[in-house]
Amino acid sequence: MVNQRFGHAQLRFIRHTREADWLRVTEHKGFEAAQPLIGQLCAGRVDPQQGHVVTLSA
Repeated sequence: MVNQRFGHAQLRFIRHTREADWLRVTEHKGFEAAQPLIGQLCAGRVDPQQGHVVTLSA
């Protein structure tokens, strides 16, 4: 039940961000992409209107 509610909420959020100009989502893949991104986030060098999703392969 919780996973289903989370999934629905996540889909609503994704649709909302696609319809609005206030957030641009960028996908990064792997630990190699995550490391410099985390450094940029910690240093405050990321645009607040830029959202980042890091996908890690299992």
